[in-house]
Amino acid sequence: MVSLENLKKKGRMESLLFVSNILSYSVITMCLWVKLPQVESIVRAGNTKGLSLRGYWMDMACYVFGTSYAFYLGNPISTYAESILLAAQTAAIIGAITYYNKQWNAENFLSVVMTLVFLMGAISFVIPVFIIRQLHMLTLPLAVISKLSQIRAMYKIKSRGAVSTLTWAAVTYGCAARLFTTLVEVKDPVVFTSFLVSFVLNLVITLQCLYYGNPKTA
Repeated sequence: MVSLENLKKKGRMESLLFVSNILSYSVITMCLWVKLPQVESIVRAGNTKGLSLRGYWMDMACYVFGTSYAFYLGNPISTYAESILLAAQTAAIIGAITYYNKQWNAENFLSVVMTLVFLMGAISFVIPVFIIRQLHMLTLPLAVISKLSQIRAMYKIKSRGAVSTLTWAAVTYGCAARLFTTLVEVKDPVVFTSFLVSFVLNLVITLQCLYYGNPKTA
């Protein structure tokens, strides 16, 4: 016989999963467009002031390693689908920065090649799982360095330049939502810590954008 206490626990768990699913799909829906305002901001400004190219490459590495890790573990795709969408949009931002700064050099070319080779290896399960785990451990320091690079870039010019406040506010919300979904569905302390640190740093960048306001025009 099922006890009343067990029924209550089951009901609470179902409620948490329901909320978690709503948050997951809200994040995925948001990530269909979340970084496009940044691309539009670069094109409208005609420059990339306040943006860190190296920081965006580190973001790309985080998305690629994080997605591969979740894929290998067989996590529900609803818990990491946005990483795929964010990686694609980050690639567009990298392309825009490279174009406007005329930075299509050997370093960026090599980064593109390495990213594509790693993705093909991960999708085909050629890369051993222990390597995937080790690389996933790098997402936390990479995320920290990436966000600190962006914070420093805006601080140096004392302006948000071409940085999109909407993009960073939306990404901050996404991390906050993922803190909840990770606790409920994934229960991985490494993943949770990565989202927590990213949330704090994304919030700092969003507050910087609000503090500096719109870039001054001559």
